[in-house]
Amino acid sequence: TLSSLASLIAGADLTTLVSHYRAADIAAHNLDLITIPLNTKLHTRNIQIVLNEAKNHDIVLIGPGLARGKGSHEAIRKLIKEINKPLVLDAESLHALKNNFELLKSKSVILTPHKGEFESMTEEKITDLESRKELTKKWAKKLKCIIILKGEIDVISDGQKIHLNKTGNEWMTKGGTGDILAGLIAGFIYNKGPFEAATLAC
Repeated sequence: TLSSLASLIAGADLTTLVSHYRAADIAAHNLDLITIPLNTKLHTRNIQIVLNEAKNHDIVLIGPGLARGKGSHEAIRKLIKEINKPLVLDAESLHALKNNFELLKSKSVILTPHKGEFESMTEEKITDLESRKELTKKWAKKLKCIIILKGEIDVISDGQKIHLNKTGNEWMTKGGTGDILAGLIAGFIYNKGPFEAATLAC
């Protein structure tokens, strides 16, 4: 719900939330959102609903609020493989990607890990700001995507250039702020382009 509302604030013309029915019911109280409830958690059995809806949209955000588990990860990987639209991958999507980076080939993708997610996903250790910059650029280049390594200072890279966002602070390390960031990125992409959307959202 937070991600969906953030995308509207960022200027998306139309935002549709496909999620577990409880979240969809809560989100439906906001009349600006279109909601499509799933009877169960995201699973390979119900991803066709997501795939059908993705055909009607320009950008797809996957991850916020999803449960961790084999079924969820299989579904996420299937969605990444099948959807040929710009993708914003956050939260649980990052865990599902580990050892499956080939799914990103020839796709327009923005990844939004915090330090723990980045280290888990890449099996690299971050020690200081210089290592944050070096590793973000290295993996953005390697995966041919844009990476936002979230932190007190966000590091954004497309594998060529690096942008540092110093407007954050330690109080933003709480549930929900990353969901809002991901939604803002999705909302900005269409009008701003991926890299500018990433930096502007931060």
